[in-house]
Amino acid sequence: MNKVALPLVVGFGLSLLAISTASAQQKEEPQAPKLYQECQDKLKKDPKKEAEKLCEDGMKLYRGGKQEEGVRKIQEGLQKFY
Repeated sequence: MNKVALPLVVGFGLSLLAISTASAQQKEEPQAPKLYQECQDKLKKDPKKEAEKLCEDGMKLYRGGKQEEGVRKIQEGLQKFY
């Protein structure tokens, strides 16, 4: 390879690595706050006690360090609207 192409190839490879790492981190971002907000928006339009309780319980679990359980509980609450 010539002297110009090698840095370009290395730079391109590093760029791909940075993009894939950022993408992986983005997928791991907590979903609970976003889902909880969605639940709150739906509750304003259609108050459902069961959905409200599930969403509140989910956020308590999430804040208590049980992120996966919290997300599942909030999703369960959102299902009450369908």
